[in-house]
Amino acid sequence: MRSALVLIVVAACRPAFDLADREDIFALPGDKHVMCAASMEWPHIDRDVIDAALDRAHDDHKVLQLFAHDPGVTVDVDKIEMVLRDATARGLTTITYRELASGVPREARLAFSFDDWYVDHWAQIADVFIRYQARATFFVGEYDTLTDEQKDELRLLAHDGHDIEYHSTRHENAPQYAAKHGVDAYLANEIDPDLAAMRADGWEPIVFAYPYGHRSDALDRALLTRFTLLRSIMRECPRSAHETANDVRRDLDDDIDEPLTE
Repeated sequence: MRSALVLIVVAACRPAFDLADREDIFALPGDKHVMCAASMEWPHIDRDVIDAALDRAHDDHKVLQLFAHDPGVTVDVDKIEMVLRDATARGLTTITYRELASGVPREARLAFSFDDWYVDHWAQIADVFIRYQARATFFVGEYDTLTDEQKDELRLLAHDGHDIEYHSTRHENAPQYAAKHGVDAYLANEIDPDLAAMRADGWEPIVFAYPYGHRSDALDRALLTRFTLLRSIMRECPRSAHETANDVRRDLDDDIDEPLTE
């Protein structure tokens, strides 16, 4: 009876959704090409869930990847500040995707990113990041629709140490578009136009975040001719080098533990 009570108590202490159990949102040295983040906007990704993931990043010396879209609309600003505060309390510093493209450190870090075109609202939370000495990566979509004032806001964010990267021209679902029109057409119509526009304004994006996080191996290969690193979302990632190594270790353990048979 006592053991049953212990199990109940332990279960009650665990988050209802164990983000910390996901392998694909934690980066380690050897990971490259495609990385994946978890949305912190989902209602079940509450403080307990996030703190458990931060604890794992701290204990295992890994980079936890979280993302959102529109501060104050799709995610509360208080929640953003909570993540930064709790990460700081655990000694986790932030890292940008441009830095991850150069190689993942074996350190407890937080990679925090925002997607789309909500530049005004990103700029409004600049002081929150300054307060926690934190840096984020902003993946910009539909760059050609931004006003001159919004482009100035992006420059101010970059001046604060934030990373400005790329998120497509018209935010099409990449696999669906490629299936209908071909991978080359996706590059020509969804990647190249606004990538050229950003470069004309002095930006040099080297990381691309898939719209909706949807990707394919064929698209990865094509996009890696233009970018150093791609960012997808949880459950969409190819298996990383350390996940594959863990599978091999588990298989070896199973072989050792398996009883001999005649």
